[in-house]
Amino acid sequence: IAYPPVPNPVFLMDVSQMDAGQHNGTYYRQVANDLSKFLHLKQPLKTKDWNGNRPQDHSNEKSSSQRLDICNNEQDPALPELRQKLLEIGEAASEWILTYFITQPQVTVSSPEFMHESLKAWSRDPCIERRQKRH
Repeated sequence: IAYPPVPNPVFLMDVSQMDAGQHNGTYYRQVANDLSKFLHLKQPLKTKDWNGNRPQDHSNEKSSSQRLDICNNEQDPALPELRQKLLEIGEAASEWILTYFITQPQVTVSSPEFMHESLKAWSRDPCIERRQKRH
C-alpha cells in the first residue's frame, strides 16, 4: 500500500521522554534539544522549566471504581479476549508507524532507537511483565 507523503513537518516523541526521572534524564534532555532544533528556536528549551512529572490523578473514588484493570481476568471474563484484540491493534499500529510514518522526510523523531523500542512494546502483553515483576 502506498501512502501519500506527510504534507507538514511532524515532531514525534514518546510521552515518557518528558519524564526527567526516567533513564537518568537522558531522553528528557534529548527531546528538549531535538524539539528546539525542530522549532528553529534561537535559544534552546530549558528543561528545568518543564514539568516532567506525569499528570496528577484527580479522580474521585467513584471514577476509580469504574476503572478497568485489563490484567485482572477475575474482574471480567472477557478481558483476555479484549487484551488480545488491543495487542493486535497495537502491533499493527506500531508496524505502520515504524514502516510508513517515521520513514517520511517530514517526520522528525527524537531518539529513534528509543522510539523504536517504545513502539515495539505496543505488541507485548503488559500483564505478563506485571506478573513477572510480582514474582
